[in-house]
Amino acid sequence: MIRRHHRLLSAFSLIEVLISVLVLALGLLGLGAMFPVVIRQQRNATDAVLGTMAANAAKLELESNGRLRGQAVIPATSGGPIGEPLATPPWQNVLDTLRSSPSTSNFLALPTYDSVTGVMGVGEGASVANIPLASRLFPAPSQTGAQPRYVWDLAYRVAGSDRLEVFIFVRPIDPNIRITPGQNLSNVLAPTNSSGDLLNPTKLAVAVDRSTRLPTLAGVGDYSVPVEMQVASVVLNDTNTTPDDDRNRISLSPSGSVERALASTAVRTGQQLVDRLGTIYTVVGIPKSSPREFTVLVEPSIPASVINARDIGPVYFVPQTPAAVTKVIIIP
Repeated sequence: MIRRHHRLLSAFSLIEVLISVLVLALGLLGLGAMFPVVIRQQRNATDAVLGTMAANAAKLELESNGRLRGQAVIPATSGGPIGEPLATPPWQNVLDTLRSSPSTSNFLALPTYDSVTGVMGVGEGASVANIPLASRLFPAPSQTGAQPRYVWDLAYRVAGSDRLEVFIFVRPIDPNIRITPGQNLSNVLAPTNSSGDLLNPTKLAVAVDRSTRLPTLAGVGDYSVPVEMQVASVVLNDTNTTPDDDRNRISLSPSGSVERALASTAVRTGQQLVDRLGTIYTVVGIPKSSPREFTVLVEPSIPASVINARDIGPVYFVPQTPAAVTKVIIIP
C-alpha cells in the first residue's frame, strides 16, 4: 500500500499538465509566427535572384536590339525588313539630345510611354524605336512554358562624350491580374493573332490608377511609368550630433497631392531610388523621428562631394517596389 501511494504521489497533477499544454501552445504560436517571415524572406530572395536574371535579359535586349542602333524592323512573321534604317539610331539620338540640351544634360531622362499599351519609345521624332510590352517581359511570353513574372523599364543619363548610363527597373508583374479560364498571362499581356502578329495587350503588366497614379496591382488603368521627384534641401553634416542631416538619409520633396501619394510608395523598405548623378540607393528603413515627412534611410550614403542633398535630385523610382535596379553602359 505504501508503494502504491508513493507512485500516485509521483504522477503529474492536472495543473502541471495544463501548464505544459500552455507552454507547448505558446511555442507553437511562436513557431507559427515565424513562417510568414521565412516565406517573405524566401520570396524576397527569389525576387532578387530572378530580378537580376531579368535585368541581364534586358541588358542583352538593349545591346543587341538592332532597331536601337537604327536598323530596319523585322516583322514577327516571315518577310523582309519593313521600312528603311533610321538615319540617326535611337541610342545616338538620345545621347545627342541629352548632350545638347542644358535642361536635360544634368538629369536623367525617361523614355516615352503609351499609357494604354505600355509601348516604350526610345529616342525622339523620326529616330524613335518602339519597344512593345511583350519584349520587356521576363520570362518571355509563352503559350506552354513558364509565364512572365517581371517587366522592365528604363531611365538614362549622359555618362561621357560617347556613352550613356541606362538604368533598368525590374518589377514583379501585378499579382491580381484576372485571367479567364483557358488563358494565361501571355495571352493577356502579349496576345497574338492566328498569324503570330503581336496585338495590343488586354491587361498591363504594371498599372496605376488614372487619377491617383497609385498602383492598382490588377493590370488595369494606365501603364505605370518611372517617377521623377525632387529632394528636400538639407545641408549635409555627419560630424554633429543631429542625425537629421546625415548622409544616410534622403528626404523627398513632393509637390501636390498626387506626388505626395507617390512619395508614400518611395519610402518603403526595399524601394530603390536613382539620383541624377547615377547613384542607386536602396531604402533600408525609416528614421524613428524626422522633421521631414518623406525621409528614408538609404544605402549607400550620399557621396561626400555633395554638400546639399537637393543637388542629388531629382531622384527616380517606380511606384511598385522593384525586384532589381541595374545600371548598364551603352555606347551607341
